[in-house]
Amino acid sequence: MQNTECHLDMRRFRQLLAEGCCAGRQMLTTLRSIQDVLPPEPMGRAAGALAEDVLRGRAPPKIEV
Repeated sequence: MQNTECHLDMRRFRQLLAEGCCAGRQMLTTLRSIQDVLPPEPMGRAAGALAEDVLRGRAPPKIEV
């Protein structure tokens, strides 16, 4: 299993959403569907929790998985 990093620029994400940008809406859609594309245990559960945190604006800017 590889060590992967997920870099989230929350300021840019919020700016895109505030501007109503298509990229921002696409990112939001992707985050909402992340639970459907990853395995349920254990990484899928962690990714689902991450998606929920991001949608609520609570995710840190850099997350190592």
